[in-house]
Amino acid sequence: MYKYKVGYGGYENSNFVELLHKEAFVQEEFEDLMADAVHYAIAESQVHKNSFEALMPQVVGFLIQEKGFIAEKYHIKWALFGWTDITLEGDWAMEEEDDYELYRLRENLKKRGVQIRKTRR
Repeated sequence: MYKYKVGYGGYENSNFVELLHKEAFVQEEFEDLMADAVHYAIAESQVHKNSFEALMPQVVGFLIQEKGFIAEKYHIKWALFGWTDITLEGDWAMEEEDDYELYRLRENLKKRGVQIRKTRR
């Protein structure tokens, strides 16, 4: 199986999915597949703006249903907000107590002797 990454990136958000396929496509072939998928998504879309962000669910669905791709499934997903200072609790206003990965990481770092500071808010 060959792995392909499809998605979009922006200044404030991004979204990528990994898809598997039994064939190894060259860049031009994959671009043709993507053009087919985007064309389908635009034709089926009910959105007012044809951004890739808005069309991505239909694009990925088309690749899976019509072109034989398989969505990659992860055993574990682990991710943090990338700008947070890991060693400073309360570094970002958006940081919440239910950010389980960050909380557990800090607890495990404390066990390893890393000093976790607190903000003065």
